[in-house]
Amino acid sequence: MWGSKLCAWTQAHIISCPNSFRPQPDPLSMAPLDPLHGRLTLALIFKGRDQSMHQDDLKQVRENWYSAFFAGDVAHLARVQADNFTVTTERGVQSKKSQIDTISSAKRSGSWFPQGGQKYDTELAIQNSSGSTTVTGQGYTISGQSQGPVVAFSENWEWDGAAWRVVSLSYSAAGNKN
Repeated sequence: MWGSKLCAWTQAHIISCPNSFRPQPDPLSMAPLDPLHGRLTLALIFKGRDQSMHQDDLKQVRENWYSAFFAGDVAHLARVQADNFTVTTERGVQSKKSQIDTISSAKRSGSWFPQGGQKYDTELAIQNSSGSTTVTGQGYTISGQSQGPVVAFSENWEWDGAAWRVVSLSYSAAGNKN
C-alpha cells in the first residue's frame, strides 16, 4: 500500500510511479478494468472467491456433520442443523427433534452404529443459488465390515453469514432419486 501514496493514478491506469513502488501483479490485476464497471467486476471476483471459500468450508462442515452423525454426537448435529431441519427417506419425514431423540435413545441402548460408520460419496455435485446450496449425488455407508446400499441424496444447506446450516436431507435408493 505504500506505493499507492506515492503514485499518481487515473481510474484505470498508473500515470507515474517509481518502479520500486509499482504494485505487484495479483489475480485482481488480471481482471478487466472498465472505468464504469470496474467496481462491479471486482465485486464479482470477490463474491466468486467468497463463494469458493464458503464452498470449501461447506465440504468440511458436511464431513464433520456426517462424522458426528455416525458417532451419535447429537450436540454437534443440533448446532449444525437448522431449526426447521428435516430428513426424508423412503420411510417418511423426520424433524430435527425426532432425529436427535432417536439417535440419543439408540446411543443410550448401545445400538447406534456400535462398530462405527463412515460415508463414501461416489458422485457429488454442489450447486449454489440465491442464499442456499444444494449438494446432490450418490454414495454408500460402511458400518463395521458391512457396506450399505448405494443411495441417491440431496442436501440443502444455507450460509447464515457466519456458519453453514443443513436445512434438509433426502435419501432414496439410487435408482429412485427424489
